Amino acid sequence: MNEDLIRSYMTAAGMLMEDVSAKVLLDPLAPERVGDLRSLINELRAIADVVDAIRRSAG
Repeated sequence: MNEDLIRSYMTAAGMLMEDVSAKVLLDPLAPERVGDLRSLINELRAIADVVDAIRRSAG
Protein backbone atom coordinates (compact mmCIF):
# COMPACT_ATOMS: atom_id res chain seq x y z
CA MET A 1 0.00 0.00 0.00
CA ASN A 2 2.66 2.54 1.00
CA GLU A 3 4.84 1.52 -1.93
CA ASP A 4 1.95 2.11 -4.33
CA LEU A 5 1.28 5.52 -2.81
CA ILE A 6 4.95 6.48 -3.00
CA ARG A 7 5.12 5.22 -6.58
CA SER A 8 2.12 7.42 -7.48
CA TYR A 9 3.71 10.52 -5.98
CA MET A 10 7.05 9.82 -7.64
CA THR A 11 5.34 9.27 -10.98
CA ALA A 12 3.56 12.59 -10.57
CA ALA A 13 6.91 14.25 -9.84
CA GLY A 14 8.34 12.77 -13.01
CA MET A 15 5.41 13.99 -15.06
CA LEU A 16 5.74 17.50 -13.65
CA MET A 17 9.46 17.53 -14.49
CA GLU A 18 8.79 16.31 -18.04
CA ASP A 19 6.22 19.03 -18.59
CA VAL A 20 8.50 21.84 -17.46
CA SER A 21 11.47 20.30 -19.25
CA ALA A 22 9.58 20.33 -22.54
CA LYS A 23 8.57 23.95 -22.04
CA VAL A 24 12.15 24.96 -21.25
CA LEU A 25 13.51 23.13 -24.28
CA LEU A 26 10.89 24.50 -26.68
CA ASP A 27 10.95 28.10 -25.50
CA PRO A 28 13.75 28.73 -23.00
CA LEU A 29 13.58 32.51 -23.30
CA ALA A 30 9.88 32.86 -22.50
CA PRO A 31 9.42 35.17 -19.53
CA GLU A 32 7.20 32.67 -17.73
CA ARG A 33 9.91 29.96 -17.65
CA VAL A 34 11.35 31.30 -14.39
CA GLY A 35 7.90 31.08 -12.83
CA ASP A 36 7.48 27.57 -14.22
CA LEU A 37 10.73 26.52 -12.59
CA ARG A 38 9.80 28.10 -9.26
CA SER A 39 6.42 26.36 -9.29
CA LEU A 40 8.07 23.06 -10.14
CA ILE A 41 10.48 23.44 -7.25
CA ASN A 42 7.61 24.09 -4.83
CA GLU A 43 5.60 21.15 -6.14
CA LEU A 44 8.59 18.79 -6.01
CA ARG A 45 9.40 19.91 -2.48
CA ALA A 46 5.80 19.22 -1.43
CA ILE A 47 5.89 15.77 -3.03
CA ALA A 48 9.21 15.01 -1.31
CA ASP A 49 7.70 16.03 2.05
CA VAL A 50 4.70 13.74 1.51
CA VAL A 51 6.89 10.81 0.47
CA ASP A 52 9.09 11.35 3.53
CA ALA A 53 6.01 11.40 5.76
CA ILE A 54 4.70 8.18 4.21
CA ARG A 55 8.04 6.47 4.76
CA ARG A 56 8.25 7.68 8.37
CA SER A 57 4.73 6.46 9.13
CA ALA A 58 5.55 3.04 7.71
CA GLY A 59 8.78 2.78 9.71
